[in-house]
Amino acid sequence: MLNPSVNRKRLPPRAKLLTVLCALFLLLPLVALRLPAQNLSGKFTGTVFDPSGAPVPNATVVMTNRKTT
Repeated sequence: MLNPSVNRKRLPPRAKLLTVLCALFLLLPLVALRLPAQNLSGKFTGTVFDPSGAPVPNATVVMTNRKTT
């Protein structure tokens, strides 16, 4: 910290720009990745039956994750 031969001046604008561009080129592809577990569609299909075995028209199904609630 007390070494006078160390250059403590600010970075030149060109070096700042190069640093920002390198960070963008490295991080931008990571943003585009989607992990296999991240299915955002949330769609499922099926038929709901009542106790007698007859299908229930216009049934609404609510799904919850008991581990998080």
